[in-house]
Formats: sequence, C-alpha cells, structure tokens
Amino acid sequence: MQAVGWKGYVRIAAWLPRYRSRLLLGDILAGLVVAALAVPQSLGYAGIAGVPVVVGLYAMPAAPSP
Repeated sequence: MQAVGWKGYVRIAAWLPRYRSRLLLGDILAGLVVAALAVPQSLGYAGIAGVPVVVGLYAMPAAPSP
C-alpha cells in the first residue's frame, strides 16, 4: 500500500501508526550502537584528511554507508 497525498512526502506518517511499540527498545539500542561506531569513525576520517575533527561530525550524516 502506497502513501497518498502529504504522507507520500512525510514517510514516517505512513508507517508510524502501524509501528509496534514492543520493538522500540531494540530500535533505540540499534541506533545507539550505530552512533557509537559512526562517531569515532567520522572523527578519525576527518583527522586523516587533515581537517578539524569537528568537520567529521558535520559530515557524518552525509557519509555513505558501507
């Protein structure tokens, strides 16, 4: 089933009503694990590139995922 109207542009509005709350703890834990790995990686890549490490934090959301 495809979202129609504004829900086609705001994807969370289409699936959030069907989200199972029992999965929330696992999803939060997965997000924390990804952040714990991605933050040091982005800081390290910024250091290798010779730019201030804070640039790695700014670039982290735009970095491609393997």
